[in-house]
Amino acid sequence: MYSLVMEDEAFEIGSIITIIFGEPGMAKTSLAYTSKEPLLLDFDKGAHRAIGRKNTIVISKWEDVDLLLTDIEKGNLPINPQTLIIDTAGTMLDDFIAKYVIKNDFKNRKKAGEISLQGYGALKNVANQFFSRVKSLNVDLIFICHTEQFKDGDEVKHRPKMTGGSYDILIAKADMVGYMESKNNKRTLNFNPTDRHIGKNTAELPMLEIPHYNDASFQGYMEKLIQQTKNKITSKNEAQEKAIKELNKYKIEINELDNVEEVPNELFEKIQQLSPSYKFQLNTLFEKRYTELWEAEFSSVEDCGGLNKLLEKFPEHVIINYKKSLKPLFAKRSKELNCEYVKDVNEYMPLEVKDDKK
Repeated sequence: MYSLVMEDEAFEIGSIITIIFGEPGMAKTSLAYTSKEPLLLDFDKGAHRAIGRKNTIVISKWEDVDLLLTDIEKGNLPINPQTLIIDTAGTMLDDFIAKYVIKNDFKNRKKAGEISLQGYGALKNVANQFFSRVKSLNVDLIFICHTEQFKDGDEVKHRPKMTGGSYDILIAKADMVGYMESKNNKRTLNFNPTDRHIGKNTAELPMLEIPHYNDASFQGYMEKLIQQTKNKITSKNEAQEKAIKELNKYKIEINELDNVEEVPNELFEKIQQLSPSYKFQLNTLFEKRYTELWEAEFSSVEDCGGLNKLLEKFPEHVIINYKKSLKPLFAKRSKELNCEYVKDVNEYMPLEVKDDKK
C-alpha cells in the first residue's frame, strides 16, 4: 500500500540512519552507546572494550538478527530499544549477510567462494529488508565502521571500510555520515564532506568536539545529536511546506487574473523574492497568462491607434520580462490591420502613412 505525501505536506520523521567511522581507539562504540535506549548488535565481538557499555547482543549468524527483530516486533524483550547500533557495518554486510545469501543459493558465490555479482543483488535485498523492518519499528540505526583510504582523483580520502558493493548499499541509505578522528588530542566528529574524508550532513552541523567520557555532557550525547538532526529535517519540511503554500497562493492569483489592468506590480515583485525554482515556475505561469490576456486585448484592437494605446499600457516589468512573448502578437495584429511599427517615434502607423513620410 503506497502512501501519497502532497508537495505541501511535511514528511513524518520516524527514524534516521547514522554512520560513524574512524580509526581504532576513537571510542566510536562508546559514543554510540550514548544514544536513546541503545541496543548494540555485536558482529565483531568487541563491545567489551567500550566505555559505558549498555545492552548488547552478540551475533553469531544472520538468522539471529531476524529472530531479534521478530522479538522486538512482538514485545518479547525485557527492554524497549529505541536505537540499534551495528558494530561493525562492514562485518554485518560483508561477512554475515554475504554468508547468509551464499548459503541460501550457491549461485550467489564465485568458484573461489567469494560473493558473486548476483550475490550482491541478493545481499542488497536482505539489507533493504533489514532497513525496512527497523524503520517500521520507529527505531534509529547507528552503524559503526572502521576507515579505509581510497583514491579520489589526485586526492586520498577516508571512507567507511567495506567492499564496494556493500559501501554503495549503506551510503545510499544513510542520513548522516560522520568521520571521527583526533585533532590536538581532542576527539572530533565531522559530518561535512572534506578533501580528506567523505561525509553526509543533513542537519548542517559544524565539526563537533566530543566531550571526554567522564564529562557530564557526554551522557546522552548521541541522543541529543540524533534529535537535533530530526529537528533540522522537520524544520526544512516546515519551511518547504510554507513556501509551497505561498507558491500555490500566487498560482491561484495569476490564474484568476481577468485582464491586463488587474496585474499588480506588487505581485510580480513578491514573486522575484522567491527561490529560483519557485520563481521560474511562477514567471513561466505569469508569461503564459499574460500572453492569453494580451491576446484578448489584441483581438479587440481595430486600428493602429489601438495598438499604440496597448503600448502605453505596458508596465515596466512586462517590457523587461515578457517583451519577447508579446512581440509576435503585436506583429501578427499589426499585419492584420495593415500597420507597421516605426522605431523612431515608437508608434504603429498605417502603411500608407509610413510610405507617404518616405
